Amino acid sequence: MGLRVLSGEKLMEGMQPSEQAKRALRHVLLRIRDDGRINYLMGPGSQTWDLVTEALATLTQEDLETLRHSFFTPIPGIDIGENNG
Repeated sequence: MGLRVLSGEKLMEGMQPSEQAKRALRHVLLRIRDDGRINYLMGPGSQTWDLVTEALATLTQEDLETLRHSFFTPIPGIDIGENNG
């Protein structure tokens, strides 16, 4: 992946700016969901999570909580306060 960045290759050439933004935000959320290390640092409970999910929900006109739930993956042993009554 790093080599593509260094080569200057544009991965979203010709896409509308809003489509580029949606693609980039979804990519970030998938990385957060699928990589426990990134999830721990940037997942639910972080400002990054709040900003990225809110931006994507706004761009796609999706319900924010539904969108957050669709990308949410709990980390075993980490309590983010979801069920603290």
